Amino acid sequence: AASQEKLSENMAFFGLAFVPLALAGHISHLSHEFLSEGIYALLGYLAKVYQWLVFAVPIGSREIILPPFIHGAVVTFIKVLTILGGFFGSIVAVTMIARKLSAKNVFARIMPHLLALVFFLVCYMLIFTASTAEPVPATGGPGKTSGVSGTQVPGTATLPVR
Repeated sequence: AASQEKLSENMAFFGLAFVPLALAGHISHLSHEFLSEGIYALLGYLAKVYQWLVFAVPIGSREIILPPFIHGAVVTFIKVLTILGGFFGSIVAVTMIARKLSAKNVFARIMPHLLALVFFLVCYMLIFTASTAEPVPATGGPGKTSGVSGTQVPGTATLPVR
């Protein structure tokens, strides 16, 4: 089974099976960048070019601001589908490689690789679907002041200063 193989041979055989998941992670990150910000910049530039061609308005003379029309949940859904597609592509690749090497003990041969794929899937889901927005500043709390010359915020406790 897999334990009788050298690690270098095993990685040489099964290393390519991790490419679909890695590619899906990169595409997921790039799709976030493109769908969250890039598409608005691209469409704004295309609108400037259109105004330059049709109305003879210089490209740099006017700033075009497009309101966001792709919701963040849609972008996250697309990222999750991309990562899951890469995960299942990697599972298919691992299985095909194991069957090509030997028809016996395929499941035992691919089990360590499946565990590594599940680990990478969980990591990718945590990394690439996490929020990239600025954290919301904390408001209130024990001993917090309102910012106006030391005025205490209602409903908070004051701790003695030593």
